Amino acid sequence: MSLAITLVAMGVVFRTVQMMVAVYERESEIAEKSLAATQAFDDIVLELTRASYGLGEGVQAVLPYLQGGTGSRDGITIRSSLDGFAASLDRELFASEEPVPVSEATQFRTGDKVLLTQVGGVSERAEITEVTDETVAFRSMETADGHLVNSYSPGRGARAVKLSEIGYSVDPAPEGQEGLLKKHSFDRPPRVLARNVLSLRFEYLDAEGRSLSDESVERTTLLASVRVTMKFSIGPLPMDERTLVTVVAFDPQSASVDFAEPGYGLRLTRYFAPIEEPNGVATKPFADWGVILSSGRDASRDRPYLYTFMAEGRFLDTRTDNVTWLEDVRAPIALCFGPEKGPLAGSLFLAASGLRVGYLARIFPDEYGALSPESRVEVFEGTEALAQIGGIAFALDDALYITSQEKGAIFRFRFDEIGKASGPEMITEVSGSPRTIVLGANGALHFLLDKANESLIWRIAFDEANEPQEPELVGSLPGQAVSLAADSFSGSLFVLIRERLGDTVVFELDSRWLSDPSIEPLRVFSLSDFAEETMEGRSQDRAQEANRAASMTSSIRLPTLLLPETLDFLAFDNMGFLYLGAREKDLVLKFDLDRAKSSRHIVNVVGAVEGVDGNAAGRPRVRLQAWRRNRVGS
Repeated sequence: MSLAITLVAMGVVFRTVQMMVAVYERESEIAEKSLAATQAFDDIVLELTRASYGLGEGVQAVLPYLQGGTGSRDGITIRSSLDGFAASLDRELFASEEPVPVSEATQFRTGDKVLLTQVGGVSERAEITEVTDETVAFRSMETADGHLVNSYSPGRGARAVKLSEIGYSVDPAPEGQEGLLKKHSFDRPPRVLARNVLSLRFEYLDAEGRSLSDESVERTTLLASVRVTMKFSIGPLPMDERTLVTVVAFDPQSASVDFAEPGYGLRLTRYFAPIEEPNGVATKPFADWGVILSSGRDASRDRPYLYTFMAEGRFLDTRTDNVTWLEDVRAPIALCFGPEKGPLAGSLFLAASGLRVGYLARIFPDEYGALSPESRVEVFEGTEALAQIGGIAFALDDALYITSQEKGAIFRFRFDEIGKASGPEMITEVSGSPRTIVLGANGALHFLLDKANESLIWRIAFDEANEPQEPELVGSLPGQAVSLAADSFSGSLFVLIRERLGDTVVFELDSRWLSDPSIEPLRVFSLSDFAEETMEGRSQDRAQEANRAASMTSSIRLPTLLLPETLDFLAFDNMGFLYLGAREKDLVLKFDLDRAKSSRHIVNVVGAVEGVDGNAAGRPRVRLQAWRRNRVGS
């Protein structure tokens, strides 16, 4: 009897466990299919928000079909220019593969895909077949033989824009099989984003929400938004069908602000506040997140922390910003990520500077490859060689280079195959006080040097064996240079300068200036102009001016929280966004550069003061508004 009762009980337990396992497997499968579908949907929405970015006005950016296919509501092609590079044609272009003079021709490469365009909406895709120092030859991608469909003239604003073209379609599912959602792009085989997709439909709408025909989408500028509907299945039953729907609008949502120096545009896309005494921004290569270093209110006593943020938010993304406290670190002033290849991959390095002794700290990535409160922190032994550190950067030899303002020298830490550090060793001495140091696009280190009330930029080149050479002077800078950063997109260096008359400005030091510093550097930002225009509320959106019933007011003033009196550092992330930090305001501003170099600067309004928080400082509370990058050149 006991054995029988035990067997019955074990049978019940076994059946129960079996059912639980089946439920678990079923729920895991549902979660996996749902996640794949939502991520694929997210990908489509993200590309739609980028549509027309960098292409300029009048360019058809959304095609209601797959490129090379026929009209279909379950396929779409989206155009943009993510690096924003455009060059003007300096002579008429009539024939395919005919070399034609182009501004900044060396920025192109053979095989690049571009969009040839000019005033009037005339455009066609082309491939670059030949590049010289001054000319570029094009072959049309619209015709089978490569002949150009149109002619292009400088008198009509002809230009070539580096093109990114993304398409999406669904392969219909045969009986008993699953439908595949595919992503198409230049020179790459289609990539499957999700399975079990039943249908994908795009509806094209005008400003009044009315549906447009495919012909209207192609031939007019009436397109204002796209409604995306995707149906997918998480199981074999009709009740297992799911639907995702959203509308991506292309209406302008930014305010235009004229600055004294035309030729470069900046869009304020986000701000971070309060970040107590921010000292720098760094992003891990190929990651979509970054960190802001806060040294704390009292740098010698308070714990510093790392504020981890998403560099570019994605639709349906569940990740959030977080804070990592650094218990054993005090007074950090500089940061950088280790090289991606080798034992230092994913690790963040901090430099902390005292009056007599400086030291380094390494923050290891957690088990998910990110920085979090679970990250391990390792502090190097302090040394007098690193007193008053000015900056840190990794170079081509995977060693960490450090500037010491007190010693007037450059030091180096080497790392072995398991990541153990040795050093510091002095590389060179300089006459003056070295400060920020960065790795340039040409593989050389560049650093700022204060000497006799003069700001200089120096360069350390590396030989074929990746050994550093003696520093050489590049040129002098106007005013007091306080920070230096490298833009991986353009290859230029950007420098933050406090002018003698009190303004804080940003200059671009491009390849021309680095080879000939006698020319005038391009001034891309002025803090006084930025503050004056926004404080006086002269920012005006033309679309809103025409439509007074718009949801946003036609005259917008930024809150004083976003208007610092001074700036202390600048930095770039790996997506090309520019960050400016202001310690006195506990503030970091994030800008998107208008890389097509329009004649207007764009500021996206991102906040509105709601009142004063009940904290001790009585800090104004600012509510974030939605923002979106819009068409360049508006």
